[in-house]
Amino acid sequence: MPKDRISLWGPPLARRILLDCIKLKKGETVAIEAWTRNVPWVDYFIIEARRVGAYPLVTYDSDKAFWYAYENHWFENLGTFSSLDRAVSQTVDAYVYLYGPADRTRLMTIPEDERKQFLAYEDEWFNLAKERKTRWIRVELTRATPKLAREYGVNYEGWLKELYEASTVDPKELSNLGNHLVQKMQGGKALTVTHPNGTNLELRLKNRKYSVWDGTAESNAEMPGHGSTVPSGSVLTSVDEQFAEGKIISNQLIRFGTGRGVGVGAKWVFNSGRLEDHSYQRGGSEFESDLKRIGEDKIKPALFSIGLNQKIRKAPLFEIYESGTISFAIGSNEEVGGDTKGEFHSWIVLRGANVSVDGKAIIRGGRIVN
Repeated sequence: MPKDRISLWGPPLARRILLDCIKLKKGETVAIEAWTRNVPWVDYFIIEARRVGAYPLVTYDSDKAFWYAYENHWFENLGTFSSLDRAVSQTVDAYVYLYGPADRTRLMTIPEDERKQFLAYEDEWFNLAKERKTRWIRVELTRATPKLAREYGVNYEGWLKELYEASTVDPKELSNLGNHLVQKMQGGKALTVTHPNGTNLELRLKNRKYSVWDGTAESNAEMPGHGSTVPSGSVLTSVDEQFAEGKIISNQLIRFGTGRGVGVGAKWVFNSGRLEDHSYQRGGSEFESDLKRIGEDKIKPALFSIGLNQKIRKAPLFEIYESGTISFAIGSNEEVGGDTKGEFHSWIVLRGANVSVDGKAIIRGGRIVN
């Protein structure tokens, strides 16, 4: 990324993340983890941390050193949650993660057994962060690269601009809009989704907890392994696992993850709560892989979300946060109060839908009803 872009965007981005997302206070400590490509952002996080009277600590890792270690199979060294790592985690109040290594495609296409070895430290890190209530944030803007833009099929400059604008939205705006939707959904039972493309799906709400993901570190900190990623913006709840009737047809790309391609023209058909039929114009084999990972006994209605962020339109993997866009998932949902245990779920995404709860509209044509 051009340095003049970083110098222009760095101060407002760092302020928004440290002051509004992490809510850093005078006297607190914050660790900023940066990899090779993202070092130029660090200056602005240090400056803004010191501006409020906080104490920043920078931890650095090298792309070159990481790949050298990987190629030499030093997996134990890479995957160990060392005494030094623990000391930092037990000391800081907040944590900012600037992504690395930069080659995400290579990273995510490494054989799973190898990747598990050098990511073995993550569970300990996440558990300690949860125990200590460490407020931590991932910055998606620092994950974007020209190579990844080519893989996703998006314009790199446009992607960067969208991520920056969406990341600097005031979390209070997202929170207020999310709570507005929660008030309309709470206590409701029948949730209906329709669209001119033929979508007509009915789900059941069970008066479970609603999570409003507004980009603050607290908004999903109760979920193991989750701080918050910016940009953000959604209302999420688990749905009745035993009920789904009708069909939903996606008009958005379904991204299966870095290096795994996309699904196009997805159609799911439900009968008596079960996925009776499905089809994809492209990417069906990846969805079949998802179904195997989920497990046949867990292919049930799981999650429903509504996007809140008006600055998101095309950002890959963040389409679900676009204001008024709805997402529906099958698979696990125990982390948000559901009954289906497990680690995997698969999404379908729909823009421009109509959504009602017990017959009262909450979204019309993709626009949230006031």
